[in-house]
Amino acid sequence: MIEEELFKEYKAFMLANSIFSSTLDIFSSTPQSIIKFPTIIMKEINNTDYTQGNSIDKLEYVSTLNYRVSIYSKQVVKDGVKYQPKQVINELRKLTQDFFRNVGLNRDVDRPVDNIDLSISRQEMTFSGHLRSWNNYL
Repeated sequence: MIEEELFKEYKAFMLANSIFSSTLDIFSSTPQSIIKFPTIIMKEINNTDYTQGNSIDKLEYVSTLNYRVSIYSKQVVKDGVKYQPKQVINELRKLTQDFFRNVGLNRDVDRPVDNIDLSISRQEMTFSGHLRSWNNYL
């Protein structure tokens, strides 16, 4: 499935490139509680067929995809340096933007979101676009 493959690639990219990788948690669904910061939740929010892009022989097809990425952070101490939540979120936002741009999805939303726990900062981003894949079922 596209969602599982994209999540694996996203998680690997973030862990390989973020300076906060040693404390970063990344989930594909909302956990019961967030105990480690920063935390990212990447969810597919829409996946529909884009029939204008499908090949005539039905071996190659195109999907319209929408993803929501929620980034949660508190103050993080890394190598003796204190990073404020906004600094952590900004680094993760840039990497997230780079990843989705490289796979061909466009950013639709990038906004701070109020959180019930005021000690936690939260940023929400959504991405959309068309991705081509092969029909493995024929």
